[in-house]
Amino acid sequence: MISGDITVARLLDAHPELIEVLASYHPHFKQLQNRLLRRIMAPRVTVAQAARMAGVPADELLAVLRRAVGEPAPAPHPALSPEGRGSE
Repeated sequence: MISGDITVARLLDAHPELIEVLASYHPHFKQLQNRLLRRIMAPRVTVAQAARMAGVPADELLAVLRRAVGEPAPAPHPALSPEGRGSE
């Protein structure tokens, strides 16, 4: 499953088609189309860090990436769902 702590390099090694998905998602990611910049930056930056650098929510970026490769959305954590909060 694609997560925020995977490096952009590992993500793109596994799913090279995501270069275009990222480039169309936000102008900041168009830099990934440049092979030299990709080789320099991608191994050093996680998906969550890349989202912060672009000023986009990491959860939103992860959802876009997961949809693009056909991964299901992760189940919400029970403690964070309304049903798991208990009565107040």
